[in-house]
Amino acid sequence: MKTDKAYDLFKERLSIRAVPLDDKTAQRLFDAFNQSSAVNIYAEMESIVLTIKECFEHVEKVDDAFITYVQSYYKSLNPSRIGKLMVKNKTHQSFETELFKKPTFITKYGFTECMKYHDELEQSYHDKYHELLYKGEVVETDNHIIKTIIDPLANQYKQKIINYQKDDEGG
Repeated sequence: MKTDKAYDLFKERLSIRAVPLDDKTAQRLFDAFNQSSAVNIYAEMESIVLTIKECFEHVEKVDDAFITYVQSYYKSLNPSRIGKLMVKNKTHQSFETELFKKPTFITKYGFTECMKYHDELEQSYHDKYHELLYKGEVVETDNHIIKTIIDPLANQYKQKIINYQKDDEGG
């Protein structure tokens, strides 16, 4: 009986927050959180509902992967953490040095081309973050973000601009 009251409250909170879920999906999400929640479902309900609402920004359809994604997102660091970590990260700084500070690339290809690579890299950080969540991976530490997202992608993009220059020079 307690679960029924909790579920009714959950549905009410979803409605108040204008989260467009059908009954079946709402029940599946409720069950998933109710079973995995280390704390009382009542205590976490508002936070869970807000997480579900945020997750709608990153999905095209609500399916099994969405349930996994929402649970991972709830337990993970906010994706805004990526931006805070990348500006202090040595691997990311090395990429930016290659792109903007060494006279070769920016002089030869211009600011617009540099920004294209810079923006692509930032987007790839966020894409990778969301990809991990869809796989059920919880991104819960700064070190996890650095080792699985920022370092490998910054190195990949640094190599990409080095190769772009070599290819352009015919080498």
